Amino acid sequence: KMSSQTLTLSSNSVDFNSEVWLPINKPSLCKFLKIYIWRSTPALGGGMQKEILATFKVELSEAENKNGAYFANLYGAHVTDGGQNWSSPSVPEAAREAEYNYNVFPDLSKAPNYRGRLLLKHRIEDEFPKDVIENMQKKNQSSEQNRKNSILENSKSYTSLEGALSRMPSLAALPNLKRKRIQIAYDDQVKAFHGRAFRRHVTQFSADRPEETKYEIVCETIRGTEMPSFNENPNNPAAPRSKIVISLSCGSFKTSTSPADNINGVCEFYGLLSLECVLPVDVSACPDVVISACSVSSDGATITPFSYERFPFSSLFEEGKKSEVRWLTLREDKARDLLGAEQFPGSLMMKLAAAANKFEEKENWVEEIDKNDDESKHIVRVHVYQGAEFEGDRGRPSYVNVNFNGEKAKKSHVSTATNFPLWYETIEFESDLPSPLYFPQVNVQVYQKGDVVGSSHMDNFMDDYIGCVNIKLTDQHIVSPGAPSNLRPTAANWHLLGVEEVGDVQGKLLVLVEVIPKTGAPLPPVPDLHPEMETKLLEVIVISCNNLDVV
Repeated sequence: KMSSQTLTLSSNSVDFNSEVWLPINKPSLCKFLKIYIWRSTPALGGGMQKEILATFKVELSEAENKNGAYFANLYGAHVTDGGQNWSSPSVPEAAREAEYNYNVFPDLSKAPNYRGRLLLKHRIEDEFPKDVIENMQKKNQSSEQNRKNSILENSKSYTSLEGALSRMPSLAALPNLKRKRIQIAYDDQVKAFHGRAFRRHVTQFSADRPEETKYEIVCETIRGTEMPSFNENPNNPAAPRSKIVISLSCGSFKTSTSPADNINGVCEFYGLLSLECVLPVDVSACPDVVISACSVSSDGATITPFSYERFPFSSLFEEGKKSEVRWLTLREDKARDLLGAEQFPGSLMMKLAAAANKFEEKENWVEEIDKNDDESKHIVRVHVYQGAEFEGDRGRPSYVNVNFNGEKAKKSHVSTATNFPLWYETIEFESDLPSPLYFPQVNVQVYQKGDVVGSSHMDNFMDDYIGCVNIKLTDQHIVSPGAPSNLRPTAANWHLLGVEEVGDVQGKLLVLVEVIPKTGAPLPPVPDLHPEMETKLLEVIVISCNNLDVV
């Protein structure tokens, strides 16, 4: 372990100009090299305390094969600019832990904020640095000369030079002793240096700065659903509700949409964001693109991000013209800890791409948005069949909560206590919908009944949210009012549950969604979803049991 020199940060840039040497064995059992960026902040009790600002990880194989300097992009929690003291007892433990994970494990936790970049250059050397060896030799020679001068200085206290010589080694032998001591000291120090890290100053490092070029990032922001609502003054229920903006950032370059009203969790943006930036020619070295949902005060003075998603720049660059409209499920910024137990980080319908210099398809994207003005009445039927493989050793009663296009959420009935619940229920919405390209998604949340609080009545159970599925509607879901529909369970699809990502929790749902245009023709009746049942016998034959422990 070795650190660079400590410098005072008076601007957004600082020059370390340090070369850190770490001893390793080849082949090494260590796979990664970790670089920590520390900062000192005032402590509550006075004085200064150190905290990790960001972390960067390098594979040793890259350190051996990568030529030239490159930019290492740093990510972490949002810097609070003194507004939030993470060491304060008022900060929830979960938020403090999330902030630590964002800063120390930015890739694993997918940290929400770009925190700058380091200009790095690394290599693996087989030989010890010549200038360091020369410095050790000079140091030993200087030390030996000081020792000789000390002996001669001490001789002045004797009555004669002969008396002094009789009490110390022969001057004639001193050169040989000197050479021997220098060689022994040199050998010992070389061995010691090979076993520990050290630092040295360099002056030509900045000359290797990577070449950069212009890029344009374009984001078509359409609408958000399941967006949380924030009161500008929590102590005053009559205070106005915060509006929502979508922020697009890449490195230090940022832009955002105009504030949109949050109506029952739905925000309509229908705008195009364009971000021009200068980044490395090597797209793999470009910072990730971050989409953030932020609450904004009525005066526009305070913008606070509460959820986000990160995209590798290279993936957007490769996608380019082939980018399609998609629904993005956002992640909660857990270090901010702004969402209540019943609030979700939201979903965003968007389209995102990047290109060198100018994005040629930008005008076509604008035309797509302009064509999306017309809406018409539709009936949306969500057929919920069953769930499977829910977590837990023993099942609990469960139900689904369905959200759609800002309409009031609707619940299914509560199933029996099982990890494989059966509902066979249809939940229906009537809503104005745009063209199929911009259809909203259906959000189906799964809850389980928990422990009883206060009495044994079902209404006093504490409900546990276990995950959800988001179903993007397309023209494939449209059903003609007069056409018969085959609603057998085989026509539905299994959807994996997720909290932050699809499949990050156990369980799945069998769901089918129909979109029926309201044209004045009679609507098809809601079918009975229960499948035909047959009585069967299951025979289980146990042949033998082996290797049983004897009690």
